[in-house]
Amino acid sequence: MLTKDDLKQIGEVMDDKLVDVLDAVNKGFSGVQGQIDGLTGQIDGLTGQIDGLKQEVTGMKAVMVTKSYLDEKLFTLKGDLIGYDRKLERKTDAVVDALVERRALTASDLERLEASRVFPRITP
Repeated sequence: MLTKDDLKQIGEVMDDKLVDVLDAVNKGFSGVQGQIDGLTGQIDGLTGQIDGLKQEVTGMKAVMVTKSYLDEKLFTLKGDLIGYDRKLERKTDAVVDALVERRALTASDLERLEASRVFPRITP
């Protein structure tokens, strides 16, 4: 049977071992805590970057044109360009007509010019 001294010695050894185990666990958790703190810092940095991106996207949305606005402007531009082309073709027709009156163009020249027209000729 164990005496009181034996039990006391076992208790002291167990206390020492328990303290060693607790110290080791504490050191391990200290390392984990350091890693968690590092991750927290990185997450805070990412949060700041995301906030910056949100501000940039908001700014881009503020200056971005809508599809309907762009369509309207493109249709207006198309109409303007067609008007300019018609005006240019009327001027070209006047020159061609003058050259035909002076017999400076042959019938084949006139056919070739008529084939390259963009708009049909409107005769009054």
